[in-house]
Amino acid sequence: MSSAEQPKKQPSHVLFRVERLEDGQKHWEEVGAAWPTKDGGFTVDLGPMGKLAARPRELLEKMRAERKKEPTQEVAQEFSPK
Repeated sequence: MSSAEQPKKQPSHVLFRVERLEDGQKHWEEVGAAWPTKDGGFTVDLGPMGKLAARPRELLEKMRAERKKEPTQEVAQEFSPK
């Protein structure tokens, strides 16, 4: 079976917008879904509102620390007056 023929993986989470009504009840409206990523985060699909990427704070802090250690490379830009 080719990748195009494989069924889509079901989301692990369903996302809802919860609205409290005047009578105290809550109205739950499904707004999206989320799938876990290999790095412990989630890919969130909000349909027409777009997609989000959620990543663990520890992973982001590690990535930022590694970037600070790397020497910065200055890129020369050419300027040509018109």
